[in-house]
Amino acid sequence: MWSVFFVFLSYLDRNVVRGDLLSHALDAEKESKEMFSMINGTFCAKVSLIGENVLYQVSDGAEVVRTVVSPAGRLVNCSVVVNQMEVKSFVYECRLGLKEQRAGQRLEARFLRMYEAKVMCREFRERSERSSPVGVDGRSAGKEQEKALKRSKRGFTYPGTLWCGAGNMADNYNQLGEFAETDSCCRVHDHCPHVIHAFSSNYGYTNFKWHSICHCDCDNE
Repeated sequence: MWSVFFVFLSYLDRNVVRGDLLSHALDAEKESKEMFSMINGTFCAKVSLIGENVLYQVSDGAEVVRTVVSPAGRLVNCSVVVNQMEVKSFVYECRLGLKEQRAGQRLEARFLRMYEAKVMCREFRERSERSSPVGVDGRSAGKEQEKALKRSKRGFTYPGTLWCGAGNMADNYNQLGEFAETDSCCRVHDHCPHVIHAFSSNYGYTNFKWHSICHCDCDNE
């Protein structure tokens, strides 16, 4: 799997895979479908597989840029996260991943160069807002976005929570994560009658965030 993954990455960006990375491909295949890297000693990055898509995440400690890329190398969706709880959760996960990874990996791709990734994301969102058709039921016709969300539903729940993120991991309504107070707020949002889920459209608005957004009445509860 990982040997194919690296070939795929090199196809997307000729600078993605360095020669010394390929020697770790088989080891990485046995460990997980995630790879972590420190870029220029400043940016913590994570690359993972979501079905046939690739998720790139990179952070400078103040923001996280997340990009989902299709097998054809096309940007499927993206988000720039500024919420400090979300940013700190990712940085913690990324640094922990670096420690647990047996060998440090050197990753380089345009989707992991933070400034470039932010520019591409902004341009993508502007194009999507201008051209994304909305049907009579208020849903976007972007099938790739919908499929990417379904495949990654359980993968984007923030550490210590069951309800915060794209989807939830709770077995029932009463189940909460370690950060119960925060998790309960996310649960209220998820059950708000007027909600736009992550990467979906409703009420004439497209939610490009990695979490649901809802009516102000739900936020005030």
